Amino acid sequence: MEVERVLHMNGGVGEASYANNSLVQEKVISMTKPIIEAAVTELMMCSSSSMARRPAKSFCMAELGCSSGPNTLIVGMEFVKIVSRLCRKLGHDQLPEFQIQLNDLPGNDFNSIFKSFAPSFHAQLLQELGSSAPHCFLSGVPGSFYGRLFAAKSLHFVHSSYSLMWLSKVPERVEMNKENIYIASTSPASVITAYYEQFQRDFSSFLRCRSEEVVGGGKMVLTLLGGKVRVLPARSAAIFGSSWPSHSSNCCRRGGRRIWAREGARGRGWRWERRKEEGEGGGDGGGGDGVGGRRRIWHGWWRKEKRGRGRKEERGRGRRKEEKEEGAGGNSDGGGCSGGSLGMVAGLIEEEKLSSFNIPQYTPSLSEVKTEVEKEGSFTINHLEVSEIAWAACGGGGFYSPEYSKNGVDDGYNVAKCMRSVAEPLLVEHFGELIINQLFENYRNILSDCMSKEDTKFINVTVSMTRKE
Repeated sequence: MEVERVLHMNGGVGEASYANNSLVQEKVISMTKPIIEAAVTELMMCSSSSMARRPAKSFCMAELGCSSGPNTLIVGMEFVKIVSRLCRKLGHDQLPEFQIQLNDLPGNDFNSIFKSFAPSFHAQLLQELGSSAPHCFLSGVPGSFYGRLFAAKSLHFVHSSYSLMWLSKVPERVEMNKENIYIASTSPASVITAYYEQFQRDFSSFLRCRSEEVVGGGKMVLTLLGGKVRVLPARSAAIFGSSWPSHSSNCCRRGGRRIWAREGARGRGWRWERRKEEGEGGGDGGGGDGVGGRRRIWHGWWRKEKRGRGRKEERGRGRRKEEKEEGAGGNSDGGGCSGGSLGMVAGLIEEEKLSSFNIPQYTPSLSEVKTEVEKEGSFTINHLEVSEIAWAACGGGGFYSPEYSKNGVDDGYNVAKCMRSVAEPLLVEHFGELIINQLFENYRNILSDCMSKEDTKFINVTVSMTRKE
């Protein structure tokens, strides 16, 4: 998989576009606004910064992994307003000019940014700041943020949200992970190590490149989809830019076999299994009778060997108890929706396709992020935190609370649309377009069932840093 060529969100402004299905990402940005404001304020007010002593003619910020939608310019707007307000507070007669660099991979829909969202950005700026609104210039910068993108010492502020968990490539040495498409409980230790080492290389490269581009005293605020606890091989089931919630259903039949996608209760990652048709009916072991059949959320830790329902459920209860005691992290904090499968489409996916598909993503823990920042050495950590937000935020409403969602069916529909807006280009590239509609229809049903029963949430890691002088 050529990640730099393939990875991008659904473009345009249609029903399946990222622009119309990125509400949870907007809410995550809103949750980090106090951190962003503190960073920009310190940038302006810190006595060690020359910018606090004399007016600057211009400020430049970069939004890395900007995608295309209403979220693209949220932080840019905040940056301009905060700096403008502080400049007036410092008694500067004239506001500086602003340059906002919007970066994403080349497949991103940059045209929609400048056609559909930039005009409203400038209109809002004029409305909120009036005739004294500063000049603000927007630029698109296609390319990988794991390499250099900007001139040396040209950036005052860098922001990125829900982007840095994507890797520059699928890790090497993952051939032994054939039954999974991500880190799972059945993944060999070598696969887990390969993913982690790829994250280390990529994040270190990111920090090294930004250290050359950010001025001394400049600020950087990053939010990654991640996890609270590191219990290897426990992993968040986070893929495709948001997080694939844990869920279940049998997926497809081909050549007398069903092809299953499951997430082990400890694994929190996708586990693709092949099960023979014999003994896998809807009664004892299967969870349904093909696509469109009855689906059941299994809470157990599934093995390849055939087991009776009683033993599966008994083992599942024990596993859940063990996880609760150990505090194994995951999207549902206890795994009530774990042990799931991604509902595919009958007869359309070849086993070879499944075996060769691996997700180029790693969701780090807070400690892993901290370790890499300190190891690279160019930035000082000012703030580091873990936050949570409900899956149901994909469909509107407030932030995480037990009463957030009252309608699991609507929530499943909204989360499935959110996932599709992020995952579709990757899936189409590898599996083709024929499966997509049915896949996400199945996925919606699975999520609706899961979310009506469980307390489900995304986990985020946010770090605010200062470039050392």
